[in-house]
Amino acid sequence: AAAPKAAAPPAPPAAAKKPAAAAAEANDSSSSEEEGSTDDSSSSDDDEGEAERKGEEAAVVEAVTPLHAAGLVNPRVLNVEGGGPERGIELVPEDTPALHRALLNVVTRVGESKQHVAIFLPRIRRLEPNLYFSEAGEGGRIDAVENPEATRAKRDIVAGFRITLRQAHHYASKLADTLRAVARADSATGAAVVRELAEPTRPGFERLSSSMKSMHTMDYLRRELLPALRALEADDKLPVLVFQLDPVRCEQLAYGLSELLAEEEREARRGTKWEKAILEADTLRPKLRAELEKLKADKAAVDPGSDVAERISSIKAQLARLPSREDVDTKFAFVPANGGPNMDDMRDALRYDRLQITEVMASARYRALMRGIGAHHAGMGRTYREAVEFLFRKGKLRVVVATSTLAQGIHMPCRSVVMAGDSQHLHALTYRQMSGRAGRRGFDTRGNVVFLGVPRPKMERLVTCSLPGLRGNAPVSATMVLRLALRYA
Repeated sequence: AAAPKAAAPPAPPAAAKKPAAAAAEANDSSSSEEEGSTDDSSSSDDDEGEAERKGEEAAVVEAVTPLHAAGLVNPRVLNVEGGGPERGIELVPEDTPALHRALLNVVTRVGESKQHVAIFLPRIRRLEPNLYFSEAGEGGRIDAVENPEATRAKRDIVAGFRITLRQAHHYASKLADTLRAVARADSATGAAVVRELAEPTRPGFERLSSSMKSMHTMDYLRRELLPALRALEADDKLPVLVFQLDPVRCEQLAYGLSELLAEEEREARRGTKWEKAILEADTLRPKLRAELEKLKADKAAVDPGSDVAERISSIKAQLARLPSREDVDTKFAFVPANGGPNMDDMRDALRYDRLQITEVMASARYRALMRGIGAHHAGMGRTYREAVEFLFRKGKLRVVVATSTLAQGIHMPCRSVVMAGDSQHLHALTYRQMSGRAGRRGFDTRGNVVFLGVPRPKMERLVTCSLPGLRGNAPVSATMVLRLALRYA
């Protein structure tokens, strides 16, 4: 379940979009037709595997169920004095029309038989967006606005209003006030509005409930985390912080995700041109290295202009171009388009200039970093934690699995946050602190919160609850009073 939020406080969800995966599939198919292939059987196998993978990516984009924050409100608290949705949730502008439609539909339907509900109809109709922003003078009316998301070749022109974010939040608070007023007048009507907003998410919650009953939480997370991350990647919502509050499970999720991607990469490469190239490179590499050692023993190797020196440079360049089994395919990693961490990045991050690729491949932690995945909790070594922070800020890591300590004062801005699994330490304060990592001001205009393996009742409380008040806890005793009296006498 995905809950996108405004840049500062957590807010309700917007639907995951599919066009990104479809466009990628179209681009890949066109490029493969232009390039052609000399090996028909291998090319067809690659195309079939690529098409299957693209189809899976398109499917997982739809698997993320969008949430509306007002649809998560417990109807029993709507008619309680001092409670209500405006205390705990923030509505992003694109979700306010859905709340208005739900209010209008339900109150119109119920008002036919309940007069004390029908009296809210004029108030709700005045909150119709076009009417509200034209009559209230909220934002100037304009005839056309260019859609910046449209292509340069064809701009979409739409009519609308120039509305600031402050004005949009003011409009959302009025809708929330109306929902609470309706619920106080008739609790069944308020509950009906909430159910209408929550209805699109019902199949997703049913699947979640069924899965959580039939398997262990960690098994569920291992199965669902990779599809969820690919859905976010397809919708351009990376980098992401995955919060698992148990340190042991935190590392298990990070390294398990890395090994799963490695296994998928091995299966995809089996029987392809890449595997043939690797076999040829494994045969050629020892010969080149032997020739290189022999040339280095020649006295002419120290002369930069000699044929021996030029041959040494040529062999080194040839060795650098040879494919290696340690090379990571970006399709099976969460790294930027220009590639993930290379050995120079790893040496800088770990502050170890003599680090070799063999040491990297021998460590599950380092292998995960090469695939753009890091782990972070207070029990890990300081050097590794700082390396994860360095690579994440540099853009080389796009997924970090962490505990709540990462959300407290560490500068690691991201676009999305995943709450992976429930915990007794996951409450309103930690939720707000962790969700605040997504959509940082100055970096992104919107953040996203994804719940994975969190029961629905807990999810509802986290999204809709307000922060507890902060109060001092200084004990007042006779000794303290006497000391203050002496000090300020």
